Amino acid sequence: MNTEELGQLIELVISETMTLEEAASIERVDPRELSRVIDEVMTFRSRHSRSNEIVVRISDFKRLDNE
Repeated sequence: MNTEELGQLIELVISETMTLEEAASIERVDPRELSRVIDEVMTFRSRHSRSNEIVVRISDFKRLDNE
């Protein structure tokens, strides 16, 4: 399984289309290891989305300041 396919598998688990155990059996990895990777993906997304919110708020503030 290549990186893209593994990413798609992780997305299926995150969206609750597939259980962690099902995904782990397809990839033949320890479910705990797959869970760790998914946790890292979710942490990254959480941090990334917060950063985007901050950027939007700052840009809105600048736009109001320029008017």
